[in-house]
Amino acid sequence: MNGEGYKVDTHERSQGKPTIMIPVTRGQEIGRFIAQPKISAKYHITEVGRYEAYLIAEGGDVALAAEAAKKVLLAES
Repeated sequence: MNGEGYKVDTHERSQGKPTIMIPVTRGQEIGRFIAQPKISAKYHITEVGRYEAYLIAEGGDVALAAEAAKKVLLAES
């Protein structure tokens, strides 16, 4: 899926998980945080000794603009 500056990329180092890259000049608001989530950092040490850090979001509340989200996710104009 490449078009209008958007790009979907998958990397082996991300275990093949897709990342949607959106140019900041093309971003659209699809929702707003009503209450921010609490963010905490965690890490895990793999069997080969590599540190894998990640974030955990807990709580929070989002007001989704359903029609705007649908347009973005389904590439509607």
